[in-house]
Amino acid sequence: MSTTFYNETWFWTGAFPVLSAACTGLFYLLVAMHSTRSRARLERLRMHESEVFAAYRALYEFLTRAQAVLYPPDDPQGDFVRLMKNHYFETVKPKMLFFAPSLRSILEQMESQYHAIGDPDAIAEPPFDTFIRAVLPSNLEKLARTIEARTDRMLHVSK
Repeated sequence: MSTTFYNETWFWTGAFPVLSAACTGLFYLLVAMHSTRSRARLERLRMHESEVFAAYRALYEFLTRAQAVLYPPDDPQGDFVRLMKNHYFETVKPKMLFFAPSLRSILEQMESQYHAIGDPDAIAEPPFDTFIRAVLPSNLEKLARTIEARTDRMLHVSK
């Protein structure tokens, strides 16, 4: 009579606890790996949100400075050039990728006006006087509303 090991009682009494412990250990290992990945993804998301918030804060500081420096304008062209050179290109321009397309288009319009001032062959559209008196104030107001709405969504999430 040929007997196989799975017909033996020692196999059945020892195999189930070993298999049960192995399956339980494997389950906990998979849960721990998934949890670690989830925590890493969440930390990356937090870091990204922190960078986005810092970019919007820098833009809001630039916006506040622009409103204070440019209105009422003493030397509109000189004030605008100094504002762009000393603040825009140092603090805002490096963070452009974090901003919404609508904000980037307004900032690019400001940048094109700046470059047109420095290049006599460039023609800015609209002309600088129209831009500084009519276009820029409304653009700064749009920037302020958009920045405040975005940071409100970031900081004051309702559940």
